[in-house]
Amino acid sequence: MKRIISLVLALVLALSLAACTKAPKTEPATAAPTEAPTEAVPTATGVDVKLATLQGPTGMGMAYLLNDAKEGKTLNNYEATICAGPDEITGKIVSGEFDIAALPTNAAATLYNKSNGKVKLLALNTECVLYILEKGDTIKSMADLKGKTIYVSGQGSTPEFILNYLLEASGLKVGEDVKLDFTYTTHNDLVAFAASGKADVVLLPEPAVTALLAQNKDMKVALSLDDVWDKVTDGTEYDGAEIAMGCVVVNTAFAEAHPDAVKAFLYEYEKSIDLVKDEKNIDQTAEIIAQVGIVAKAPVAKMALPRCNITFETGAEMREEVEGFYKVLFDAQPNSVGGQLPDDNFYYAG
Repeated sequence: MKRIISLVLALVLALSLAACTKAPKTEPATAAPTEAPTEAVPTATGVDVKLATLQGPTGMGMAYLLNDAKEGKTLNNYEATICAGPDEITGKIVSGEFDIAALPTNAAATLYNKSNGKVKLLALNTECVLYILEKGDTIKSMADLKGKTIYVSGQGSTPEFILNYLLEASGLKVGEDVKLDFTYTTHNDLVAFAASGKADVVLLPEPAVTALLAQNKDMKVALSLDDVWDKVTDGTEYDGAEIAMGCVVVNTAFAEAHPDAVKAFLYEYEKSIDLVKDEKNIDQTAEIIAQVGIVAKAPVAKMALPRCNITFETGAEMREEVEGFYKVLFDAQPNSVGGQLPDDNFYYAG
């Protein structure tokens, strides 16, 4: 247990302090990727692609792609940068310093609106990674939150907006039936507070969930907000939408100049995500995630993976899943998506 706690604390520290790190530029492979394709394999493009991704769940699906790039097995020439936070990416994807990048979905919409369309949404890569944890075993549904105080990090951000919507959709009034405490502004601070045993109920994302569970054996996952969303939106205007928290965007000028490179990227990215999602590969996947620098330690990646909800959606399915989510964020705080809902040109059609 002490070894696991040390590993988790190392991850938390790495996510707090790490800066962008460069992965080596690679040459395109002349052969097709290792796995047998289910569709025609795009040809090697010879195009240089400046690729950025994030540490944590939003970047996990890219692990095999980055590993193949290091070994010279990719169809594009990738120069990969792994970043600790979205702020290290947003300006550079607009300016063209990055061509393709992984970001939170609300950041993608904001960037599109604020830049007058200089980025497009390529794919969704992460669904909901938010969980309610409790000390004990009393919370089986949202109704069981009545009369409780939930500690939440990040007031005025996506976790608060989602939680408010789900509480209200479940018939609970914030401030009356349920109290929210935003004393702790960062996930790391809230983990430390809850690990001390002073919090009965908290809302956290992965990998902070794994960090807390490793430090306090009295805490347990009570509810997945993804499951709650599916229940409360069934039969409503949001039926079919998802809590789509992570995505990949492309610089619009790059997409127009290099459509074949974008097609090759999406092909290889989908293959990478399929491997990451395959439970039979979890040990190997955790090792690769750590090796490429997306998570600090393989054991931590292995513990977090089952709750990271890695996905791959493009085209019409992507739009259907994310539009309802954007509407919930917009209704809560218009500025959370850049002041208006993205128009048709935001969605990459290929």
